Amino acid sequence: MLAVGATAGALSLIGLVPATASAAPVGGGSGVTQPQGGVSTQDTAPDCVTFKVHTWPGYVRVDNGCANNLRLRPVISFGPDGTCEQIPAGGHHDWWLPVLRIDHIESC
Repeated sequence: MLAVGATAGALSLIGLVPATASAAPVGGGSGVTQPQGGVSTQDTAPDCVTFKVHTWPGYVRVDNGCANNLRLRPVISFGPDGTCEQIPAGGHHDWWLPVLRIDHIESC
């Protein structure tokens, strides 16, 4: 165990993150996802985008209810994220993935 209150250059209590690292969200607000291993940060989809998870046979349908075309992808918990696809205004796209839970739909 590391000592609490050690010098500024010491590691945090868990020993993985430097004591000077910030836990604040990237971008400073909601609608922004944390970068994962060098992946660029993207905004979540607007409110006019909806989705439905179909656990059998395993796909997610994203509906674009917006007035313009959007590039979107589902961010899946505990599985591979969907590819970035352009969905026309009023259209939808199905991703055939091993879906357990959707974290959010992301603009890309």
